[in-house]
Amino acid sequence: MDLFDKFQSHFEKQLPFVIYNKPNQEEVIGLFQKDDSTNIFEDFTEKGFVFASFDGLQNIIISDEQSEVLKLNFEFSIINNKNNSIFEEDIEAKNNHKILVKKGIDTIKNQLFDKVVLSRKETIEFLNFSMIKTFKNLLNEYKSAFTYCFFHPRTGLWMGSFSEQLLKTDGDIFSTMSLAGTQKYGSSQNVIWQQKE
Repeated sequence: MDLFDKFQSHFEKQLPFVIYNKPNQEEVIGLFQKDDSTNIFEDFTEKGFVFASFDGLQNIIISDEQSEVLKLNFEFSIINNKNNSIFEEDIEAKNNHKILVKKGIDTIKNQLFDKVVLSRKETIEFLNFSMIKTFKNLLNEYKSAFTYCFFHPRTGLWMGSFSEQLLKTDGDIFSTMSLAGTQKYGSSQNVIWQQKE
């Protein structure tokens, strides 16, 4: 059974798994847990893939020791996304987002904020959704990003690609980057942004 067949089979059986591709690499790695247990990551002695909540209270690991590990070299291809849409474009939502961005820019220009992070929630209905096809599309579209699909019956399905590097080491030097800054809310109205934020 190849990696993508195992991906489909494990999801249908509701068994934990993760498949991922490191930036600028052809190799896709899959860890397919042998049972549906929830294994909690406690220290750095275990080898595997950790999926952690933002608050750090739920750190689930799909461990190499308790999984079947499959690898394949992915053949990247050129895809035409114009004919490959899995949902219909919502023109009204797109226009509303443009208005929101304009308001954000105007607010900064009027010096009400030094910076702002705009976000929105959009609910869409997928047409003929295929997890495997979507994952392959992410691999093709974002070759220089970390691409993953994680599933556990306790957390659900998570899939994405991101270029943000959480941590890089060079000898004993550690560096990180962030795309958007956040900081803990304090009682002071005068927020002081540091270089990293």
